[in-house]
Amino acid sequence: QLCQHRDMIRRLADTYSVGLADSFSQFEQYCTSEDKLTHLLSHQNHPTQKGHQLVAEELSKYFLAR
Repeated sequence: QLCQHRDMIRRLADTYSVGLADSFSQFEQYCTSEDKLTHLLSHQNHPTQKGHQLVAEELSKYFLAR
């Protein structure tokens, strides 16, 4: 169900040509290389400091000068 939600959000961003801070993909990449979702989540859906860092890095792409 979470993947369905992810897909819907990505489709909406594409359909309406808006930016998407895709923290889900950052979590997936981290877990593929580190294999530790517990590093990113302190509870079922609440990020740890490392999880917040990944989200902030993804968001910062929209605030940095290009």
